[in-house]
Parts: sequence; structure tokens; C-alpha cells
Amino acid sequence: MNTIRKENRALQLYDNLRFYRADNPSILCYAKMTESRDDIIVVVVNLDPVRLQHSYVYIPLADFGPMDSDVYQVHDLLTDTRYLWRGERNYVELNPAVQTAHIFRVRRWLAGEKFV
Repeated sequence: MNTIRKENRALQLYDNLRFYRADNPSILCYAKMTESRDDIIVVVVNLDPVRLQHSYVYIPLADFGPMDSDVYQVHDLLTDTRYLWRGERNYVELNPAVQTAHIFRVRRWLAGEKFV
């Protein structure tokens, strides 16, 4: 966790916290990003220490800055897993016996068919 914090400037700032809606009250979703949007982190946490919880989370794409598409990649920095998300509504599932949280680094889709 300390390595993730040290490698992501957005996590070192204190005035950039934004909470996002989740359908399930046992799921907490928030983001931290730099002003230039070159470092965007989305965190999703299961608040239930016993049961698997799932939810749709809603992230306003306008918060990410200019994008050429509504497709973006989220890279889980805890597991090194990558997912393609589309639009503002995306599904998450967290089993506390396996993983209690996602710490996603967001990669926006820009011209040239690449994520940055």
C-alpha cells in the first residue's frame, strides 16, 4: 500500500477527494486525481468484513477530463488485474475472504488507440 501511495501523486494530495455513488450501501467508492488528470485513482471498498458484496458504481466521466471515447481501462494496483470499463456505470464485486478493495489506476482512451 505504501508503494502504491508513493508511486501515485494523486494519493499524496489532501484536497482532491471525490465520493461516487454505489447502488449497495456496503460498497464505498471514491477517487483522487491530480488537477491535470495525469494520475487518476478510483478506490472501491467492501465495508462488510464477512460477506461478498457487489454493486454498480457511478463515475462521472467528465471528472476524468477530455477523452476520445467512453471506454477506459482500470488497472487494479493490488492484483495487477486490468478491466475495460465503459461509461459511467460499472459493476464491481468484492469478497472479503479474497480481496476487500480495489485500488484502480484509470487509463483514459485517447487518439492513437492507446490508454494513457
